Amino acid sequence: MNQDADSCGWRQTFIPVVFVALAVVLPLLSYPLAILPRECATQRFDFHFPWAALAATALLCGIALQRGESLRFYSHVKWLTAALLAVLASQTVSALLSQREAGQFDFLYRSGSGIFVCFVGAQFLDSRRLKQVAVVWTLAAVVEATVMLAQVVWCVEPVGLAGNRNFAACFLAMSLPIGVACAVAFGWQWSLAAGYAMLLIGALVVSESRGAAIALVVVVIGWLLVRQGGMKRWLLTGAAVAVLVGVALLPPVQTAAKRFWNGDVRPMIWLGSVRTIADAPFVGHGPGSFVKVYPAHRPPEYFERPKCALVTDHAHNEFLEIAVETGALGVAAFLAVLGVTAGAARKAVRNKPDELLRVLATGMTMGWGVLLAQNLVDISLFMPPNESLFWLMVAWLAAAAGAEGLAGRSVSLRPVVRLMAGALAALVLAFGVAGPAYANWMFRQGSVAQAAGNERRAFDCFMSVVETDPARVEAWRRAGLAAFKLGKLDAAVLAYRSGHRLMPDYADLNGELGSLLAMKGDYAAAARLFARATELYPHDAKSFAKLALVRLSLKEPEAARRAFDEAKRLDPNNELVRFVEKNFGR
Repeated sequence: MNQDADSCGWRQTFIPVVFVALAVVLPLLSYPLAILPRECATQRFDFHFPWAALAATALLCGIALQRGESLRFYSHVKWLTAALLAVLASQTVSALLSQREAGQFDFLYRSGSGIFVCFVGAQFLDSRRLKQVAVVWTLAAVVEATVMLAQVVWCVEPVGLAGNRNFAACFLAMSLPIGVACAVAFGWQWSLAAGYAMLLIGALVVSESRGAAIALVVVVIGWLLVRQGGMKRWLLTGAAVAVLVGVALLPPVQTAAKRFWNGDVRPMIWLGSVRTIADAPFVGHGPGSFVKVYPAHRPPEYFERPKCALVTDHAHNEFLEIAVETGALGVAAFLAVLGVTAGAARKAVRNKPDELLRVLATGMTMGWGVLLAQNLVDISLFMPPNESLFWLMVAWLAAAAGAEGLAGRSVSLRPVVRLMAGALAALVLAFGVAGPAYANWMFRQGSVAQAAGNERRAFDCFMSVVETDPARVEAWRRAGLAAFKLGKLDAAVLAYRSGHRLMPDYADLNGELGSLLAMKGDYAAAARLFARATELYPHDAKSFAKLALVRLSLKEPEAARRAFDEAKRLDPNNELVRFVEKNFGR
C-alpha cells in the first residue's frame, strides 16, 4: 500500500513538474547566446538545449517508470502509441536500407527521446498540470517577444532566443492563441489579453516572417468557420472560398504569385525535392540525409534565384523533407500521428466537465495547427525549439483528451521492463546528449581558434569532433583546411576524402579536394572533382578556371579551352581567370 502511494505521489508531483519546466526550458534555452549580434555567430548558434532537455527528461521519466507499477492505456493513448512506434519503425527501415557510412542511426536519440517524452506526457499529465503548462508557455512567449523587440531597439537582428527569426516567429505565432485562451479561461482582464496579443504581433512584424503570419491568419479563419454550425458553416466556407478565388484572380495577386514562383528560391528547392523523392519513393534516403542527397537533384536554375546557397540543408516544406528522408512509409506514419492528435484535440475541445481545460485545449489546438501550417513553406517542425515543442503539444492534447478519467486497459510494469526503461533512457542521455554536446563544444572551440589563426588548435578540435561524430561533414572539411594551412598535405587530403565520402555532392568539397590533389600531381582525379564541382555549381568561375588548368596539365587543350571560355564568361575580371588566360597565351 505504501509503495502504491509512493508511486502515485511520484507521478503526480515530479513528472508533471518536469513537463511544466520544459515549456520554459525548450523555447528559452534553445540558443542561450542568440541575443548576441551576428558578428558573434560562433557563440550564438551552438548548443541545442531542447535535444538535451528531451533526453534528460527521458532519463527522468525512465526512472519514474521504474518506480511505477502499471501503465493505463486509454483509447487515444493506445492509438497514439501505435502511431509513434510506426514513426520509429519507418525511420529505422529507411536507415537500414540507406547506403551511408556513418550517422544513419543518429535519429534514434532525437526521435526516440521526443517520442518517449510524448508518450509519458500523454500518460501522466493531469488536468491541473495541463493548465500550468499552458500558463508557463504563455509567460515564455512574453519573454521571447520582449527579447525580439529589445533586439530591434539595440540594432541587433531580431532572432529572439530561438536563434533564427523564422523559428522564433513560428513559436510566437503558435503561442498567440495559447496565450489568448489562457486569458479567456482564467478570467484575466481583456486589456491584458490585448496587450499580450499586441506584444506578440509586434514581434512577428519585426521578424518579417511571412510564413508564420500567414499560417496564423489561416488557422484563425479556419477556427472561425469551425465554430459555426450546420448550414451556416457551409455557407461561410463557400463565401470564404469564393473570396479567396476572387482575390487570387486579381492581376496584382497573380503578378505577385508569378514573381514568387519565378524569382524565389523555394520553388526550385521543392522541384529538386520532388526529384529526390522519385529516386527512393517508398523508404527514402535515410533520416537526416536531405542535405547530402539533394544537391545531385538540384535544378541548375536554382543558382539564378536570390538566397541560393551551395549547401541546402532543408526543403522549406516539412512533408517534402520527410518524404525525401523516409519515403512514403515515413509520411504515412507521420500522418498517422497527426490524425490521432487531431482526434484527441477534437475530444479535448468538447470536454464539458472542465470548461477551463476545454478553452485551453482550443488554444493549444490552434497553436498546433499554426505550427503545421507554417511548415508547408518552411521547416521548423524538426528544428529547435519547435521540434521539442511539437512533441510537447501532442502529449498535451492527448492528455487533455483523457482528462475525464475514462477507463482503460492496464499494463503491468514488471521489474525487468522497468529496468529496461531506465537503462534505455540512460543510454539516450549518455550517447544522445553527452556525445553531441561535447562535439558541439569542440566544434565551437575549433571555429574560434580558426578565426584567430590558431590552425594547430583548430585541427585538434575538429579531429576531436569527428572522433565523436564521424558523420559531421563540415568538421572534416575544416580539419582539412587547418591541416593544409599547417603544411600537412596528406592529412588534409585524408580529411577531405572522409568528408567527400559522406557528402560527394558538396561543391566546395569537390573543388577543395581537387585543388589538393592537383598540388600532389594527381591531375586526373582533380579533373574529375573539378568537373563535378562545376556541375553542382555551374556559376562558379573559379572551378571552371581550375578545371582548365588541370586539363592543360593533362594535355587536353580543347577541353581546357571550353572550361576557360565558360570561366571567362562568368567572371572575366577574376584574378584566377586572368592567370589561366596567361597560361593559354604561353
